[in-house]
Amino acid sequence: HHHHHNNLLTLVCTLLQQLICKCMQTAGICEKDVTILLTWSNSRMAKDMVRANTEEAVNLGAFGAPSFYVQNAPKPFQKPFLLFGSDRFEQLTYILNLKWHGVARQLLHNSKL
Repeated sequence: HHHHHNNLLTLVCTLLQQLICKCMQTAGICEKDVTILLTWSNSRMAKDMVRANTEEAVNLGAFGAPSFYVQNAPKPFQKPFLLFGSDRFEQLTYILNLKWHGVARQLLHNSKL
């Protein structure tokens, strides 16, 4: 039973890695860079960075992803604040006086999904 569980876990990890590769390639990242990124993501340094960043995010009040901790925003938003959710991109760009172009239409258009 334990052996079967390990095989399943290995299969799921392999499929996830293939999916991540495909997503990165669809986003225009070349195969060499995909390999470098995936190799790095399994490194001790990467894992330590994720742990440290997660701890910092939780200390700032984050409870999910994506969370945006905004500081040094223009008036009237002087105090740092937290935004949560992918539906907040439009608000975030408005607050920071950036242009919002919506989701990556080009990427969606090029994707075979």
